[in-house]
Amino acid sequence: MKKSIIRFLSLNIIFVLCMILYNYVHINMIEYDIKNHYDRIISASNEFYQHYLNTEVENKEPGIYTLSGEKHRDYDLSQGGFIVSEKSDVPNLNKYINLLYKDLTSFIDKDKIKTLSVVTPTASFFLPFYPEYVDLDEKFNLFDVAIEKVKINKKYSTDHNITITHDYIERYSNDHLRSIIMLRRIYRRSL
Repeated sequence: MKKSIIRFLSLNIIFVLCMILYNYVHINMIEYDIKNHYDRIISASNEFYQHYLNTEVENKEPGIYTLSGEKHRDYDLSQGGFIVSEKSDVPNLNKYINLLYKDLTSFIDKDKIKTLSVVTPTASFFLPFYPEYVDLDEKFNLFDVAIEKVKINKKYSTDHNITITHDYIERYSNDHLRSIIMLRRIYRRSL
């Protein structure tokens, strides 16, 4: 009887040690995967930002456009589009948004990305483009909404931080989301 108890305890101790070792290894692997994904998001975003800084601009009237820059007239916006809220110089981001989306979806499942958006003070780019973005743009300045979401001073900001929000239910689509917001030289306004 005593031998059976000792064997039982020994096996339980070995089992517990194996579980601890197994969990330790897997926690480190998960930590590495998270860090690797985060680093890849930063790298892809930084590459996009370099293109954004150096892209050509075109003066656009307010309206809805395909990512290729054509005024929206029954074009399919599932391949992306943008909204210009006021007449302004708008960067030509078609190729770069598509490259960023392709890069991100190489390590993040497409079904995990609702939309890739680039929001500027006068234009908002989306890939893919959902019809609710038109309603949102009519009701709110999407740039101000993005600024408010991360609570930064919009008069002057050169933040290069990435903010990952907690999961939330989007008010307009009722989708369960988590946003990754990368702030880049928002704009300066003289006081």
